[in-house]
Amino acid sequence: MTSPVIPSPATPSPLVPQGVPSNPLAPDPLAALTPNIVPDPIGWFPLAPGWWLLIALTIALVTLATVGLVRYYRRNAYRRRALRELEFISQAFEHHQDMKQLAKECNHLLKATALQVWPREPVAPLHGDEWLAFLDHSAIKKHGNNGDSFCKGSGTVLGHALYNKTGPGPQSSATDLLQLVKHWLKNHKVTGGQHG
Repeated sequence: MTSPVIPSPATPSPLVPQGVPSNPLAPDPLAALTPNIVPDPIGWFPLAPGWWLLIALTIALVTLATVGLVRYYRRNAYRRRALRELEFISQAFEHHQDMKQLAKECNHLLKATALQVWPREPVAPLHGDEWLAFLDHSAIKKHGNNGDSFCKGSGTVLGHALYNKTGPGPQSSATDLLQLVKHWLKNHKVTGGQHG
C-alpha cells in the first residue's frame, strides 16, 4: 500500500494561483481600484418626443371637448330661457286660473321659441291648424304619443279654440297643456334652423 503524499510547505498549493502571494496580511489588490463613476439619475427634462406628442394630443382633446361643451350649452340657451319662462307662466296660472290667458301665454312662448331657431318667413305667419301641425311635426315623439298632441290632443287649445268666445276649454286640461309645452320646449328637433 502506498501512503498518500502530503505536500510539503515548500511545494506550491494547487489552490493558490502562481504569482499571488498567499500571505493573509498582504493588501487586497481590489482595494486599490477606484469605484465606478455612477451617472446622474435620468431627469424628467428634457422629455422624449413621445411625451411631447402625448401632451399635445391631450391638450388638443381637452380643448375640443371644452369647445364642444360650450357650443352645446350656448346652442341650447334659448331652451333653458323658454323653460324658465314656462315656469313663470305656470306659477301665474296658479294665481289667476284663467285658461284662456294660459293658452295665450303658452302660444306666445312657443312662437317666440320657434322664431329663435327657424327662419322667420315660414314660421311667423303660421296660425291655427298649420301652427299646430308645425308643432307636431317638430316635436320628438315620446312614448304613448302619436305625434299629434297639438292637432288632436291637449294642444288643440292653441289653435282656433284660443280665439273662440267660449274659451279654450276646461281647467282640467291646463296640466296637460303645460306638460305638452314643456315637452316641446325640451325636445323639439331643429332642422334647417339657425342653430343647426
